[in-house]
Amino acid sequence: MSNFSGGANPNDLFSAFLGSGMGGNMETDLNPDLENFAAQFFQSANLQSSPNPATTSPPPKFLQFKFHIILMAVVTYLLFYTGNEKYVCYSVLFPLLLWELTEMFLMKAHQKPSPAFLNIAFMFLKVSPTYSNLLVKTFETFNKVFNDVGVFMFSFSLIHLALAWNTVSG
Repeated sequence: MSNFSGGANPNDLFSAFLGSGMGGNMETDLNPDLENFAAQFFQSANLQSSPNPATTSPPPKFLQFKFHIILMAVVTYLLFYTGNEKYVCYSVLFPLLLWELTEMFLMKAHQKPSPAFLNIAFMFLKVSPTYSNLLVKTFETFNKVFNDVGVFMFSFSLIHLALAWNTVSG
């Protein structure tokens, strides 16, 4: 068995995944079509993988903790509270939409590698690696955007409740 840290040989990954190093016989365990498809899948997935984590820098800390989204919700609420909603085009979600588009197009260097579990699941469903990588990136993007929308709306609502409670009690 080879060491799996770093760039491993796709054939070694395939053999380790199937357990052929543990006494299994690859020729009798799999039909040839599945074996060829899996070998092609691992080779193309290895060639089309995400950027090398050693060469990409992690995103700044303030982007990891979503503080900027909370601050955006505070500023947006204060603009609506003071009657200056024209600066955000009369939309609560407009600043968040602009930020998400900016983050998608300008911060591609900070993308994490795709999870291997989904790639293996797509391999068993005989989905080509090109489409599986596209689906995984789409799921990751939707997950990130929905998490950010949830943080934004929670912060916006919490600020509204805090100011409404303050005006009622004071």
